[in-house]
Amino acid sequence: MNRTWCRGLVGRLVLPVLAALALVGPAAAEPTPAAPGEASAAMAGSVQETVKLDFRAALKAAVDSSPELQAARARAEGARWSTEEARSAGNPTLGIEGTYTRLDREVAASLSGRNFVVSPQDSYRAALVLRQAVATFGRLHYAVLAGQMAERAALEEYRGLLADELASAADTYLVALLAEEEVTIAEQRLESRQAALRDAEALFEAGTVARFDVLRVRSEATRARQQLIEARNAQQVSRARLASRMGLPPGTDLVLEPVPFETPPPAEMEEAMRQALSFRPEIQAVLWGLESARARIGLAESQDNPTVALQSQFTSQTAAGMSPGYQWVTGVVLNMPLYDGGATRARAGQAREAVRALEANLEAVRRGVRLDVENSFLNLASRWERISQARQGLEEATEAARVAEVRYGAGLSTSTELLDAQTALVSARQALLAARYGYLGAAVSWNRAISGEFPVEVPGPLQVFEGHLDSRPPGLHPPAAPQQEAQAPESSP
Repeated sequence: MNRTWCRGLVGRLVLPVLAALALVGPAAAEPTPAAPGEASAAMAGSVQETVKLDFRAALKAAVDSSPELQAARARAEGARWSTEEARSAGNPTLGIEGTYTRLDREVAASLSGRNFVVSPQDSYRAALVLRQAVATFGRLHYAVLAGQMAERAALEEYRGLLADELASAADTYLVALLAEEEVTIAEQRLESRQAALRDAEALFEAGTVARFDVLRVRSEATRARQQLIEARNAQQVSRARLASRMGLPPGTDLVLEPVPFETPPPAEMEEAMRQALSFRPEIQAVLWGLESARARIGLAESQDNPTVALQSQFTSQTAAGMSPGYQWVTGVVLNMPLYDGGATRARAGQAREAVRALEANLEAVRRGVRLDVENSFLNLASRWERISQARQGLEEATEAARVAEVRYGAGLSTSTELLDAQTALVSARQALLAARYGYLGAAVSWNRAISGEFPVEVPGPLQVFEGHLDSRPPGLHPPAAPQQEAQAPESSP
């Protein structure tokens, strides 16, 4: 009875609600028309932003937005503040010292029949203390010197990260340019395959070639479409990487300008080797670190030396006995360490071993720099020679493809000969592009190896550039490929 009554109550309440929702649902599901202004704003927000870039602008944006460089600049600034901390030991200090004392009983005495308090039960003492170091016997000198040398080492480390960031950004830009060139070659490959397909179909209709030729050329055209899709995808990926490196939002449409291709490799590397050994940030960072470590030897040994300071103190205290309520005391404080248990000797020994380790590390870094310069020089010269060979190969492949098209159109050859000639032409175009952009990448590595000038104005402390720009010969800046290489091959370098 109760169950039947409950089911009836649920039916009377729930079914009308479900019916109402069924009637309201379609109306609620219909979209509300947006205002014309809102619609246009939404459409404008969905349009990709187009950014036109050249080589230098891309490098500038990359170094300005690099989180790694920002962290390196913060470390360099931190080293500068460490030097300021060391220098502050020679500045005067001013402070307030205060004590409050409560004894279990008051201490009093009688003198000539008069009672007076020697130590009251509750007493206070407050003093304003001014201290000024007069002589630290080497402590301040070596501490400031070690901080300054460490600061210069941090600046050189920042310069090294800056050079790495520029080289990496340049490689990313060149990869994006190469991807665009690969798309152009893929489009040319597809056009040649489609033209060959039209010729094959016409010759098949005329009864000159077999149907196999049509199927073979159609298969190659399909393959060329797939290669074009892959080339366009690689282009989008390389642009996304470049935009991310420059701190641009995802989906930014980049229009890249070519880099001028005009600088040949140097004839010899002796001068570049001397420049690299003098200015490479890795070497400079170790040299400054070595000077800092040597200064720390003097700092450690100076801990056994005395110190002399001037101290002036104004005291307000509980007047009791012979002690007045206010007192001004000025004096010279001499601190003479006698024995510290060997701690100073141990710290000095650690500092000497740190110097020995840095001296060995300096030789290792110099060897690495010499090898880097030599490898970069050989790679640069080899890449330049490859350009000459690739140009000659492109000229030969272009002529062979022209002859193959004439022969196939006249019915004197098969589609296999035509497709092989077109494939060889595409490979020759790709080889020239690879040689050119390989040389551009080698030029970037060479400029990094010899510690050449930065191609853009970069952020950072001005001390980074002191003693580096005026005495250095200009470095080799990366260049870019000319337009339409396949149609108009240039002479060999």
